[in-house]
Amino acid sequence: MTQRRMIIVEDDWFTRMFQVLLDPACDPVRIAAFADFFAHDLPDFEGYCSTIRKSAPSVFPASIRLVSDIAAMYHALPDAHALIVESFIVSAEDLAHAPNLRLIQKFGSSSRGIDIEACERRKIPVLTIDRKSTAACAEMVIAFMLVLGKQITRWAGHISVSRMESAGKTFRPFDRRHTANSNWARIPGFQVIAGSKVGIIGVGEIGKQVVRRLSGFGSQLFYHQRTRLPLAEELAFCLTYNDLNTLLRECDWIILTLRSDTDVRTCLLGPRELALLKKGAFLINISRADFIDRAALIDILRKERLGGFALDTQYETPGSSDDELLSFPNVVLTPHIAAQPRTNVLSDLQHMVADIQKYW
Repeated sequence: MTQRRMIIVEDDWFTRMFQVLLDPACDPVRIAAFADFFAHDLPDFEGYCSTIRKSAPSVFPASIRLVSDIAAMYHALPDAHALIVESFIVSAEDLAHAPNLRLIQKFGSSSRGIDIEACERRKIPVLTIDRKSTAACAEMVIAFMLVLGKQITRWAGHISVSRMESAGKTFRPFDRRHTANSNWARIPGFQVIAGSKVGIIGVGEIGKQVVRRLSGFGSQLFYHQRTRLPLAEELAFCLTYNDLNTLLRECDWIILTLRSDTDVRTCLLGPRELALLKKGAFLINISRADFIDRAALIDILRKERLGGFALDTQYETPGSSDDELLSFPNVVLTPHIAAQPRTNVLSDLQHMVADIQKYW
């Protein structure tokens, strides 16, 4: 029997699906868990897997080895025919340790972190993918901006005087002999994206997708992250770099699009940082909740210093129905749905397997 090719995969919630799809030795319990995970968007999980396997006869079956860190990857590389990574750095030294390596698949659109010159010398193709789930997260950011800036969830359905009065608004009509009647309830605090200053913390794959979408809104785009982008990228994306304090003080919108899949717990915006926000600024977190100090966040919401706040991934999952954040009318909380539907990642996986098939 022909020996199966070995594919080394950086272990991640979603990259584990390569094991489910391609390795007949995959634990049935894991297969059942993923079938359940995808069931609400994909009832015929086995049919999906079967379709992919039949479409990639050079890839299936394969032996999939999941590795949780770079040291484990390095140890596994001598046996590798293919390598699938999301965040791992792949150096020239790593490649020298992988004599059988035929291709690298990046689970993302950027080949950053992979020594491309060393790959070219070895004639090892580096494949990338524009993930649909990343695009979905960027769309969620824009949705949050529109919902908060136009106060849609706060005032939806309040089209009558009685509904407005029940919300604490006293109806006082305009003198229609002279004026128009827009915003007849006299609701203050609306914000438009056009012309506003948008500050993005973390311009990775999601952040860049957000920037692309905001480019049509006519806003001024600023960013901050630990490692500044190359000047060519700043110019291409019309981005201006700011230190964190300046970004917080001057921007009308602060958007967190940092990587969330790390075990490191870091509070980026604590009491000091949140106190820097300009009054009426909007804060949107599409990353992990604990990047923002919860107590400090509630404090500035109580003091009515924020124009609005939106969060997709909650401080605890599932959340609590008596969460104090739900008591603020300018807060929008969603149950970790930004990357949905599940068919986004399923399509990405199918695309990657098809690309690997082309090179095998």
